[in-house]
Amino acid sequence: YVPPAPPPNYLPPAAPPPAAPPPAYVPPAVPPSAQVPTAASQQQEPRLRDRIIERIPIINRFHEPDPYGE
Repeated sequence: YVPPAPPPNYLPPAAPPPAAPPPAYVPPAVPPSAQVPTAASQQQEPRLRDRIIERIPIINRFHEPDPYGE
């Protein structure tokens, strides 16, 4: 006959309850609405792209080519 072992001095803590599962789908954050420029802001200096295009000399910019040389 073997007597039962004495109770252990250390008892491990109880397991924590299971965490809630993450949501299956999280919609993306809504970006702030774009602000429409007012009429006063359109009077500002032209964009860099427009300033560059104005400096490029384009021959016959508003001329429709004559395909038959008439």
